[in-house]
Amino acid sequence: QMAPPLAHLSVFLPFFLIMLSASAAFSVMPRFTPRLPFPSSQLAQSSETLFSCITGIRRQDRVSNPRPPRRGVWWTASCVSESDSTQNAGEERGKSKKKQKTPEEIEEIRASRKAAYEKRKKQIALLAEGKGGLPKMRQHVNPLAPQFRDPIPTPDWDTVYGDPTQDLHLDLGCAAGQLLMELARRDPTRNHLGVEIREALPVRAQRWVQEEGLRNAHFVSGNINVSVESLLAGYKGNLELVSVLMPDPWFKTKHHKRRLLKPDLVSALAAKMKPGARFLVQSDVLDAAEDMVKILDAAEEFSAWSGEWCEPALPIYTEREGSCISRGMPIYRAVFIRQ
Repeated sequence: QMAPPLAHLSVFLPFFLIMLSASAAFSVMPRFTPRLPFPSSQLAQSSETLFSCITGIRRQDRVSNPRPPRRGVWWTASCVSESDSTQNAGEERGKSKKKQKTPEEIEEIRASRKAAYEKRKKQIALLAEGKGGLPKMRQHVNPLAPQFRDPIPTPDWDTVYGDPTQDLHLDLGCAAGQLLMELARRDPTRNHLGVEIREALPVRAQRWVQEEGLRNAHFVSGNINVSVESLLAGYKGNLELVSVLMPDPWFKTKHHKRRLLKPDLVSALAAKMKPGARFLVQSDVLDAAEDMVKILDAAEEFSAWSGEWCEPALPIYTEREGSCISRGMPIYRAVFIRQ
């Protein structure tokens, strides 16, 4: 026999009353009540102390009073207290140190790097023979890396060029080398030498030169900042033109030291250039262009900058230059004369 409906209502009525009272209680409570592990009175510190706690940065000497760790719980008593913040930060930093590698792990890393080096060496050899394409490579290469500390060896100029006594155009950062090859076709009375730090690009460009039979173009790979003396040693002609066209701008301030043009490089090249020789720089990044102009303008061997960007000094555009011009972007160019 079924119970009457009121009997069921009397069973569930207490639960409804409990839920109703709880809802009324929550409606008058604040939406968020944080539970701090320290008294709320400690929050009345200076604004700088509170800012340093939130961001994890202390505006003090990092040696005597290192900043607290960024990971983990920031709102701790040690973060607010000035007395024991140094000790707690030091303990946390000690825990976060990297684990030392075992000799077996070090040997494994060395073996893997050696295998990668041998593989890349084979890929470059196949590329030079025309049996393979470009291997995978980085677009931004750190010139300060250990593998770029060795100078570029001196080429055999009599073998490289048909006439090694002609004036020389040195292009720093020639990339794929297509601009230099086109200039060599248009002006056979001048020798062209391209330098690129990414090894695969000049290897492929040199293969193109050999296939086409150009006797006034050559490409080498390496870091020019350590190679001016070794690369240009024994050249019988004059270094008539040096160009730095659209180099890697290295936007971050901490990476500016990786930029191509440096005062030591300018001085070394100026010693190889005779009066009247030109030094051409250009970039689509204003900061990078101003940095190159500042270095050349400070060099006593070159003429002072007029303060105005000049028109194109070469008869053709680089690939990057043409792309920027097609999109209406400005190109910043400057030419300096060897005095």
